[in-house]
Amino acid sequence: MVIGVMMKKTQNSSYNRRDQDRAFIPASTFSSVFGTLRLRNIIFTPKDPTRSGRSSHRYARCWASRYKFDPEDKDAVFIWDTAEFDKFMFYFFLAFNAFMD
Repeated sequence: MVIGVMMKKTQNSSYNRRDQDRAFIPASTFSSVFGTLRLRNIIFTPKDPTRSGRSSHRYARCWASRYKFDPEDKDAVFIWDTAEFDKFMFYFFLAFNAFMD
């Protein structure tokens, strides 16, 4: 049963594939259909994007507690903070434009 359709949007990052080629399903459905307990990709959106770093750290602590690893271990779970990437790109192109003027 389809419960929603994603809004069309510009994608400056694609998480390995564009949304048009994806379906988002509950983890329990994934496990029962594909017979695996391991997920490859979890995407979350914090309520306040300016605090994405804090949200990422809380996410890592939650999973570390559940799966018994050190939350400071950057190799245990990879979190790609797109807000940080966007901020980097903003300042990069700001400097680039200033240099070109």
